Amino acid sequence: MNGRLLIVDDHKQVLKALIQLLEPEFESTTGISNPNQIISCINKEEYDVILLDMNFSSRVNTGMKAYTGSTGYLKFRSSCRCG
Repeated sequence: MNGRLLIVDDHKQVLKALIQLLEPEFESTTGISNPNQIISCINKEEYDVILLDMNFSSRVNTGMKAYTGSTGYLKFRSSCRCG
C-alpha cells in the first residue's frame, strides 16, 4: 500500500511489534515513543495515517493532549485507500 504511517507508543515493545506488523503495508513507517515529538514529526513529513496511543505513562503528554494540541497541523487526505 502506498502511504506514510506514524506510530506513537511509549511502550517500546508494543511500538516494535506494531512497526513489524504494519511496515510491510505502507510505503514509509515511522515509530516514536515520545508523544512530545509528534508535532516535530508532522512538521517534517506528511503522514496518511497516525496510530496514536491514548494512554501514555506519567510525566508525558497524553495521546489526547498530543492530538488536540496538533489538530491545527493535521491534514486529512483521502488518497490512502485501506482494505
